[in-house]
Amino acid sequence: MLPEARTRRQLIPAETLIIANPPPGRAELLQALRIVQPRRVVLLALPSGSEGPAEFIKSLAGMLRYALRAKGGQVSLSALATALSQRTAAVEAGLRWLAARGYIHIQAESLDEFTLLEGGQPDADKAAVMEAALRSILQETAAFRAFYSRAAAEELLQPD
Repeated sequence: MLPEARTRRQLIPAETLIIANPPPGRAELLQALRIVQPRRVVLLALPSGSEGPAEFIKSLAGMLRYALRAKGGQVSLSALATALSQRTAAVEAGLRWLAARGYIHIQAESLDEFTLLEGGQPDADKAAVMEAALRSILQETAAFRAFYSRAAAEELLQPD
């Protein structure tokens, strides 16, 4: 990462905003624009995070293993979403799917912070629901990124 580069959680007002990777959704794009309030925007489309459910879960699970080992199971949805180049909704659905599969237990949660423990009680019905939700969210992200890659800059940057 370049010294001046920032993740979406580190944005500050600036003259120029360079978006290297397609954001996961329009809301994240508009939020970046609101925070930075740039005069000039440069839109790039470098490859970003994995969009398939299997790759996403594998990456998320790796980050959770680290959090369980090194951070007492404390995780931030927004930090995980930023690291995975995904929406927080995808991370939350992934956490809940892993919990429903019995891989983790969600001990406590607030808006953005979760405390996790290893292992849990599998619930096949809930796992199926969470898997469907996760797939839907990841498909929405893939669709937005496809749109981002072909849309005119004016169309992308137009406020709601």
